[in-house]
Amino acid sequence: ADWQVGLVNDGGAQAPLEAAIDAAGHRATFDAGQMRLLHLPQSIGRSEAFNHGVASLSTELVCCLDDDDTWAEDFLASLLTFYDKTRALAPDLGGVASLVLAKREELVTQDGIETLVPMGEEELPQSFRRRDFFLDPVAYVTCRHDVYPVQWMLDRAEVQAAGGFPAAFNVMEDRAFMTRFLQSWRVAILDRPLAHHHRRIRRHDDKTQNVAMNTLDNPSYDWRLYSDLAKVP
Repeated sequence: ADWQVGLVNDGGAQAPLEAAIDAAGHRATFDAGQMRLLHLPQSIGRSEAFNHGVASLSTELVCCLDDDDTWAEDFLASLLTFYDKTRALAPDLGGVASLVLAKREELVTQDGIETLVPMGEEELPQSFRRRDFFLDPVAYVTCRHDVYPVQWMLDRAEVQAAGGFPAAFNVMEDRAFMTRFLQSWRVAILDRPLAHHHRRIRRHDDKTQNVAMNTLDNPSYDWRLYSDLAKVP
């Protein structure tokens, strides 16, 4: 019952977002302050947008939901219960995460209107399908155990203490952050796929970092550079 949402509009047009909030019937929740809308006058990038959202909250825990991903309805409740139960046994617990499903989609344009068409589930690498109870820090830094931001729920103060997402990264910012976070805190994995990572099947065609195409495997990002920069000695 005690939740807050920080919705960060990273330099995008304000009017369509405000209209969408009204159309969805959420205006009263924003007016009451439980949902907070942060309009940034110009884009500051994904990393700093996330950090601004974290700073706007006063919650104990924080999650990261990108605008193209989704959760199962019991994601928050299940992870919160799992966090409380595990924290009693592991005092250095910094957060929890669920397993993830990859939802494949096609972005179809007809008469100038873009529509997302579900195409079923997509196989994930073994690093996302491991059944370790705790996220393994050595396996993580070597890309053999992995999580997306949509999967986790972390202690908000500890997220900020770890520096949040590094502003210099325009990709792999979550990996650089989690590598630092795991040096001080453990993350336990709930063995249920409650997070949904949505992927566009035409993303290889995108050369402009178009947010609608998602960024996974996007050739316009230098993945190798930022993946290596994310590592620590």
